Amino acid sequence: MSPFIRIIIILFIGAGAGILTGIMGASGVMVVVPMLTLVLSFSVYKAIGTSLLINILAAVVTSIIYYRHRHLYIKPAL
Repeated sequence: MSPFIRIIIILFIGAGAGILTGIMGASGVMVVVPMLTLVLSFSVYKAIGTSLLINILAAVVTSIIYYRHRHLYIKPAL
């Protein structure tokens, strides 16, 4: 499989995960991990690690946005 097609498939997996998690309010892990393992032949460990990294990045970006809008209080979180 060419790298370009692989990137397109990953983008579709991400978009599908985003739509489903937006509708259901669940974690994208239940969509991303099976798709990475079944469609792109990732090992289960790589798929889980990739999904965890996606969640970490999303949490960091969301926390920064909440902090900028003054909706995040750091003291109680620590």
